[in-house]
Amino acid sequence: MDTASLEPSVTYSESLFFAFDVPCSLTVAAFSGVEEALDSCVAECQRFEEIFSHTRSTSELSRLNGALGMPVSVDPQLADLLRLALDYCAATEGLFDITAGELAHLWNFHRAQMPTSDDIRRAHSHTDFRQVHVNGQVVCIDDAAARVVLGGIAKGYIADKLRDALRAAGIRSAAIDLGGDIAVLGARPDGKPWEVPVADPRIVAGNAAFVLVCDAAVITSDVYERFFEEAGKRFHHIVDPRTGYPAQSDLVAVSVIARDALDGDGYSTALLIMGLRRAYEFVEAHDGIEALFFREKGAPIATSGLRHMKAAQISAPLGDESHPVWEPVFCS
Repeated sequence: MDTASLEPSVTYSESLFFAFDVPCSLTVAAFSGVEEALDSCVAECQRFEEIFSHTRSTSELSRLNGALGMPVSVDPQLADLLRLALDYCAATEGLFDITAGELAHLWNFHRAQMPTSDDIRRAHSHTDFRQVHVNGQVVCIDDAAARVVLGGIAKGYIADKLRDALRAAGIRSAAIDLGGDIAVLGARPDGKPWEVPVADPRIVAGNAAFVLVCDAAVITSDVYERFFEEAGKRFHHIVDPRTGYPAQSDLVAVSVIARDALDGDGYSTALLIMGLRRAYEFVEAHDGIEALFFREKGAPIATSGLRHMKAAQISAPLGDESHPVWEPVFCS
């Protein structure tokens, strides 16, 4: 998280580290014992990575994926995250699908090569979250060729767990940044809301807004993070589980502001795939989440609860031409 917006009169302790293949940071108002709390959180991140990683052959998730359809007793937190993730799969009608691992592997954006249509059909045939069953700590994937990936939701889950751990350690003000997934604990030490930048992914190093939040998270999904071009066409990394191909939508990015980082992670990608109209209606129908939608051109569009953003060119909520009132969200 950008520390430029922090209260200058307060001393902060910051821990910078690398996890989940991304740079991460923890920022906490300094107090006696803060270093121990930060070290504990970094160690916890590393432990979670050993559980949830789909690229580490020794992880709990890799062990599950290698079970070839047989029931497996897994780590309690893997079972917990799988159970929660399946709820988001169902809520989004499969637009978020944790069994899209074969598709994710096929669309290898490091290799930057277009898969064949036959390979896409084959991988797509193994994508269906309804084949994953969690009973206590026992997990079974009906399709032996299916591959579960949790990259679309694990960081949100972990951010919430770290925030809980910091709160339990007596910390009342902190910011957690896991590769751009940001969660804040409480307000700033001066009692003001945290100012969290929402990047405009269409502009290099450009911010669309600062959202004022307390005890909340800001999560963004966009089509610019990873992509390749072939024959003059851009293929981005957000794959539509319904088709097996990169999503075709009038949205290029969605930032979700939520009480919990898990909600932000669980919904942001699915909202982008939905497209503006359906995504807007979805957010308005769900308590505890707001969103900022980016199309390829034009000002971002905010949902009705985001009347608190500062210094940004933001369109009013759909159907509402009144001027926004700049007030904090989730700070009551």
